[in-house]
Amino acid sequence: MLFLFLFSYFHSKESVLAFSPVDSSKSIFTQEGIVVYSGERVSLLALGSNLTSKKIWFTEHNRTVQSECTDFSVHSSPEAGLCFSSENCIAFSVDTFRPETTYFGCLCDNLTHKCTHLGSSPMLTILVRQHAPAVFPLWLKIMIVVIGFFFTGLFSGLNLGLMSLGLTELQIIEDSGTPTERKYAQAIKPIRKRGNLLLCTILFGNVLVNTTITILLDDIVGSGAIAVVASTLGIVILGEIIPQAVCSRHSLKVGAKTIWITIFFIFVTFPLSFPISFILTKCLGEEIGQTFSREKLIALIRITVQKNDPKRSDAMNIIAGALEMCKKNVKDVMTLIDDVFMLNYDSILNFETMSGIMQKGFTRIPIYQDTKSNIVAILNVKDLTFVGPDDSIPLRTICNFYRRTIMSVLEQISLETMLKDFLTGRSHMAIVRREVGVGEYEVTGLITLEDIIEEILQAEIVDETDSISCVAVDIFGPKFISDSVLRRLLKQSPVVNLNVISSPDMYTDPDSRFIYRFNEAADYFVLLLQGRCIVCVGKEKLFFDAGAFTYFGIKAIKSLISCLRIGERISVCKRRRPTVDMFPIPLRESFISDFSLQAMTDVQYIKITAADYTNACRATALEMQNTCDAPLLEYIEDSNLTS
Repeated sequence: MLFLFLFSYFHSKESVLAFSPVDSSKSIFTQEGIVVYSGERVSLLALGSNLTSKKIWFTEHNRTVQSECTDFSVHSSPEAGLCFSSENCIAFSVDTFRPETTYFGCLCDNLTHKCTHLGSSPMLTILVRQHAPAVFPLWLKIMIVVIGFFFTGLFSGLNLGLMSLGLTELQIIEDSGTPTERKYAQAIKPIRKRGNLLLCTILFGNVLVNTTITILLDDIVGSGAIAVVASTLGIVILGEIIPQAVCSRHSLKVGAKTIWITIFFIFVTFPLSFPISFILTKCLGEEIGQTFSREKLIALIRITVQKNDPKRSDAMNIIAGALEMCKKNVKDVMTLIDDVFMLNYDSILNFETMSGIMQKGFTRIPIYQDTKSNIVAILNVKDLTFVGPDDSIPLRTICNFYRRTIMSVLEQISLETMLKDFLTGRSHMAIVRREVGVGEYEVTGLITLEDIIEEILQAEIVDETDSISCVAVDIFGPKFISDSVLRRLLKQSPVVNLNVISSPDMYTDPDSRFIYRFNEAADYFVLLLQGRCIVCVGKEKLFFDAGAFTYFGIKAIKSLISCLRIGERISVCKRRRPTVDMFPIPLRESFISDFSLQAMTDVQYIKITAADYTNACRATALEMQNTCDAPLLEYIEDSNLTS
């Protein structure tokens, strides 16, 4: 084109070198001429030299260059604004080209109206052709576009729906779903097993449909820009957003109802889909169903229970306890040897000994000789069925007669293994030992089947022989508070239920799980009645578990008040009867907790504040005023309050 312009500048005589279409999409350059289509308005540029006051007309007759033109078939209409120079360019348009006709240009002078033929050069010849007949009528194209939007939405939804249904989830639905869900899962599972083939099929189908929609829209609308915008909006809204929103919620049903369409496209695209899916399988391996770790499974069950049935928190605790049992060992749940009720091998089964056995309520009792680390026998209470208290039979006689097996295990044995050993029926009690040297062991505790069951249930098993008392805590013993006042104190103290599983607030606000917070003031005592907590101690952040009948906050009461204890008895009482005024209870600085206590399951605990404990001490002093046999109270030092 640049060559033509340069040439025209140096050509002295008026001449036209070539015709150039304004819209190249409506014409084609060939060796025979410029091809245009009938029924369309054609805009052309005549490029040459000395073209001022000239115009272009067309004739159907082929003549030599510069010969006179007298028979014109088509007249042109001038167009403004398309040429940068009127001397070298003529812009015009033609509306009436006859189909299947060849036209030759004539250059006419606007002043003399004399026209000369431009010759038969291919650059100056117009070949008029008819458009190829439409393959599909307009109504069919519109129908194909509508069906195409349906299929692009279906493929997009299936891509999200079917591919999100893992093999593990389908197996779960097939085993435990409703009859309808099982039917859907059985229909989808054979196709879903070939994950790579299904993925390739869906993507090939989606791309094929999207391309077809764009081409047909361009043919219908007649404008490429409008077709691109329309197809983009239609595919995004009708083919992506709406289908994926529906299939993300009803993927199982949609996938099963349209499974025959999926199978059809698998056969259609098989020549392309299978090789690619085969390569993917060889490179990436077979698809693995989704699995959950123990922690993820517990979290999944907790969320499911919280959303579907918040009142079933007990079931959640049992499931969580069973799963957590696999990673705990005997040391975590055993009873320390110092807390175990035991009998000396040399004891006599008299009234006092047997009364103590019946009062404790234990079925099996370890028997030691010399030291508690030397356990020589296990006494079952049913062994005493025919033993009378008045017979005073030596305990060693009963032990030697029955010779019950002593099961011993190491601390690091898992609870799962321990439970299997108990289920064999050999024994429901085992002595826990720890290796202290090569071939040397020491007894550290005791574990029973009940301990493991409580760990699974995440709750304390309390039977008719169990008793709950605060006497084991020094500051709640008879030295400080009388039994009657203690009973009233326990009845009046609030029992707090902290529902970690069933309460939605526990998920949105984890801080609400804390009973004690590190480095914060606290003025109350807590006794756990049920559930499991985790304790974090000190800046070193040492963690350990706490279960039922574990207590905290002794220092909180001790640091806030000056407690009282029993002093002298009647001899002192004769000198002066005690009164409440004798026992002022000065407040001290607040206790700052050096640990944090956080609930991990549903927890129930009793809470006694320093003020309530103070009132209990005063009530005990009032009781003592009414009897001379009551002991006096005196102040004690902090060292005597150590828990």
